[in-house]
Amino acid sequence: MKLEGFSFSAMYEVRAPGLGFDLHNDYDFIGFEFDSERMKFLLSWRRVGEGWVREGAPAVLEIEVCGFTRVRFKPASDSSESTGGQTLSFIGHLHPDQWEEMDGCLDAESAPDDYDFIVGLEDGAAIKIRGGWARLRTEEHPPCS
Repeated sequence: MKLEGFSFSAMYEVRAPGLGFDLHNDYDFIGFEFDSERMKFLLSWRRVGEGWVREGAPAVLEIEVCGFTRVRFKPASDSSESTGGQTLSFIGHLHPDQWEEMDGCLDAESAPDDYDFIVGLEDGAAIKIRGGWARLRTEEHPPCS
């Protein structure tokens, strides 16, 4: 997947020029929207209200994915002890030959455009998207058209 103006770092951080956002500690995953007619996918995080979060960090971060060809979902664990549905476990890329793999990602800031994009949560849920391009949205970066 082609990333426009951002990258992943350390499997939990999103980096834009001069900025880094810790999606594991500083943000909670709040959900996704899927528009099958326009082939758009939107993943959203909300800043937690903790003292360690950098002052001025955006209240909401979103990753908008457009023009993709495939989506794969892994449900949360059935375990009654499973928690952390709002907490990011990993975010990054996987080789296209690993379409069945849903439990991790490469620890790399960049990958070829044909690699898949994957997001995993602490409760075991995961979303993998193939193809297209992605853009980081904050209050300062409006949605793509």
